[in-house]
Amino acid sequence: MAKTVVNLSDQMAVFVQKTNLISTHVGDLVTLTTTHDSDLVRAINELDSAQGTIASLSTTDKSSLVAAVNEVKGEVTTVSSGFSGFLRSNINDVVTAGSIRFDDAVPLVIGSDSDFTITHSGGTTTAAGNITFTGAITGNASTASQLQTARTISLIGDITGSVSFDGSQNVSISTTSGAATNITSSRFSSPVTLNIINSAGTTVKTLRGPGS
Repeated sequence: MAKTVVNLSDQMAVFVQKTNLISTHVGDLVTLTTTHDSDLVRAINELDSAQGTIASLSTTDKSSLVAAVNEVKGEVTTVSSGFSGFLRSNINDVVTAGSIRFDDAVPLVIGSDSDFTITHSGGTTTAAGNITFTGAITGNASTASQLQTARTISLIGDITGSVSFDGSQNVSISTTSGAATNITSSRFSSPVTLNIINSAGTTVKTLRGPGS
């Protein structure tokens, strides 16, 4: 649209027409939503103050508010394509349905200075892939293929031996007898009698051994 210019040489009718046209393009100042609805300059300055300094935006694109908002929207869209379900920030919020899924391109990173707790009050938690922990793990496992620290099982006394056991396989203990034990026997001064008695209490056989 061509610019409307009012000339001093314009006839009165033309002057009035051009002035009304300019006024129409400017619009009704009373309908401004800004506090200053009687002065375009003051109204624009109020909007400029309300929007803030574009140069202070933390976005890469600072050319305009639209460009900055579009940049943020693009980043949110990229992240949202990597998971589905619900993300809640309040401690009392409960996820009643859905799941959270992170693709390879969008890893879940927990800051080293943050505690990350997963609480499951019931049901079964299933991991289809491998889970690797680089930090310390506390608590007891319900099942394990072997002990974290092998233990030594030892025999002491007349028979000695030991073996290291970590639970990964069966083990055998090689034993060594201690000092020889002398076993002596002596004959009894009187003959020894051995009675064999049945369940009814009747002696069915009597054996006699020699005396000294």
